[in-house]
Amino acid sequence: MKMYFTRLTPNFNDWKQPSGKDGKCKSSNPQKPLYEELNGFGWEEWLFEEYFEHKSDNEFVCKGFVEAYNKDEVSKDKIDRLYLYTKVCGNKQKITPGCYYVGYIDNVTPIKPESKIKQQVKSALSVVGIVDTKLEDMLLSALNITFKVNDVHVCFPKVFERPLELKRCEFDYQFKLFKLGDFPSFSEKIFKYTNH
Repeated sequence: MKMYFTRLTPNFNDWKQPSGKDGKCKSSNPQKPLYEELNGFGWEEWLFEEYFEHKSDNEFVCKGFVEAYNKDEVSKDKIDRLYLYTKVCGNKQKITPGCYYVGYIDNVTPIKPESKIKQQVKSALSVVGIVDTKLEDMLLSALNITFKVNDVHVCFPKVFERPLELKRCEFDYQFKLFKLGDFPSFSEKIFKYTNH
């Protein structure tokens, strides 16, 4: 079974719509700022938009975005299970800054990148006060994976009740795909929140 994990941009709207600049992080390397740092949002913030719109149809195939698949070196093979975590920084939600276990998606399939509708993106961002940001560089690649509704295993109301104590030296916090088997300490930490 191919199992990987990756980081998502933090979001306080269950990754249905952007939640604004609150909680977004800064890079530890000023020479390589994070997308969320520069723009106040990440494209993963729509990851579960279609999941919530079609939640009653277990077989519905959702399209979403995961930054790790936006990188050229990523294998384009289907992943049996993709574990997700997020890192939250200073915020007004009174959530302790740190990393949190989001959950996992089974049967994640990379697709040829597709666009989101520009006006809908701009509208969703303006609702949370993000009006002056570049969209063109990423808009055409705003959807890059598919998964079925039935394959989403996230306890949405409890995401920020599941902290992960991660040490930077274990792996960097960048938005890459990491093989779960290469990081046994990460596995131990997330498995306390799952039955798998």
